[in-house]
Amino acid sequence: MSAWRYSVLPLTSLSWLSIDEAERHCIAGASVWDRFSSDGGVNPDVVLVGCGVEVTFEVIAAAAMLRNNGIRVRVVNINDLLILGATGVHPHALTGDAFESLFTADKPVIVNFHGFPKEIKGLLFSRNTHVGRSRVSDSLASDRVRDLILYESLTS
Repeated sequence: MSAWRYSVLPLTSLSWLSIDEAERHCIAGASVWDRFSSDGGVNPDVVLVGCGVEVTFEVIAAAAMLRNNGIRVRVVNINDLLILGATGVHPHALTGDAFESLFTADKPVIVNFHGFPKEIKGLLFSRNTHVGRSRVSDSLASDRVRDLILYESLTS
């Protein structure tokens, strides 16, 4: 066996969701990850969103840094990007109320996505409530994401 296998965390510590939570999450297309949010994500100062495995690691790490500095964070993970589009654009699109229950109506939203930011922006900006307050990172480096998150949360 390789030495690196002994230095990683036990598999159980890498489980983000229980089986039931994971099933509900996959059916919904996205969910608030209470475990990584401040007070279960209630009344956050900023909403951090991860779309993909590696970028979700970054979001969870950034959320921990922000929580340690007294910033209230809601962590959202998305596994079906098409839920972000306006109602009627796709069968899975969230209603306005469901969208706001994940992303709030008035807090900064920072989306960390390993892909084309233009695609996420197109989905988010099709919803009037998010124009001008959503930021998208293409996850080129976790330091860049951390700096973006800190800047956005501290200057809003």
